[in-house]
Amino acid sequence: MKKALISAAAAAALLGAAGVAQAQVTAYGLFDISAGKSVAGDALGNDVGLNSGGNGGASEGNSTTRFGLKGSSDVGSGVKANFNYQAGIDGSGATNGGTTLFNRQAWAGLSGGFGEFRFGKQDSVPFQTFIGLDFNGASNGVSSAFNTSYGSNSSGIWGSVIAARQSNSLQYISPSMGGLTVQAGYVKAGSQDYVDGKTFDEDDATNDKDDPSTWTGADDKDNKGVASLGLTYVVGPVTLAAAYQGSGVKDDNKGTDDFDETAAYAGFGAQYDFGAFKLKADYQKLDTINQVNFGAVTTVAGWSVGAQYSVNTDKSRTVVTTKDVKTTGYEVFVNKEVLKNVYGYAEFGSAKTDEGVLFESAEDSASGFAVGMILVF
Repeated sequence: MKKALISAAAAAALLGAAGVAQAQVTAYGLFDISAGKSVAGDALGNDVGLNSGGNGGASEGNSTTRFGLKGSSDVGSGVKANFNYQAGIDGSGATNGGTTLFNRQAWAGLSGGFGEFRFGKQDSVPFQTFIGLDFNGASNGVSSAFNTSYGSNSSGIWGSVIAARQSNSLQYISPSMGGLTVQAGYVKAGSQDYVDGKTFDEDDATNDKDDPSTWTGADDKDNKGVASLGLTYVVGPVTLAAAYQGSGVKDDNKGTDDFDETAAYAGFGAQYDFGAFKLKADYQKLDTINQVNFGAVTTVAGWSVGAQYSVNTDKSRTVVTTKDVKTTGYEVFVNKEVLKNVYGYAEFGSAKTDEGVLFESAEDSASGFAVGMILVF
């Protein structure tokens, strides 16, 4: 990481205030460049291309190109003030989806022996709880969990809960207590991401952040605050994880078989490190949607080699189908730090559903791949 020190005088000039304590600010990020196309892109008929930063939608390659600034300052009594601002950048230099500058992270908070409090835009508690159980870092292009989640539902578990970033989110992260870490979050009703039952989608260019009428979802539902909880327990080679998140919708006039938008999400998973290899499994549930994910990873000649497999069943009739839909998917991957802070990778993934509804297209199967490198700074 390259670091820059901003002096007290410079910080005061920037902030328009005097007496600002000296803080260490880190400029950080990564650049992902790859050749290939995502599973979603294949379902939608896209061609193989050279991609960077998610191709405007964070859906290509392994990771989203990003740039950020984060810092920490000792404010006394063993307490630190922290902040993190992060922007996703596409191949044209614009932010992903043409949204606000710091569209990935924009939070500040305090930390100490009591743990850490954060407020602002940040990853959901379920995402922070389960990302460590994904051996391929929740790949943009070939993630089996993501791709099967979208088999019959326009948002699915990953889109509407796990991978969703939350604005105006207050979160608390406890210190490790004998291997147990607790994380809790709350997004108040009427926040930027939840207005009259609608949700702002930062990856949808038709969603204007300042105009809730353009957001996704029906506008005849009352909204409410969203509470979430995550637990992670690490003891020796065993990692256990569990998460819960309520819905931001208060009322939903659904039919008998409809997906209940007021339903809460729950998930749990486990990982075991055998030394020579790791295995993991997790289960995710959101009303009529159930998903199980399995994974394994090992090291061969310095390369991480792994595979993941997912099964998603959806009994709802949202979007495009009135039948129970089963979607399966897998991904295989290799990656290695080939130079200092430079990682090479190759990955392939596929998804198949028993209805022609994959990613709301007419396709019942699709596959994708990427060969690329990631520069971390």
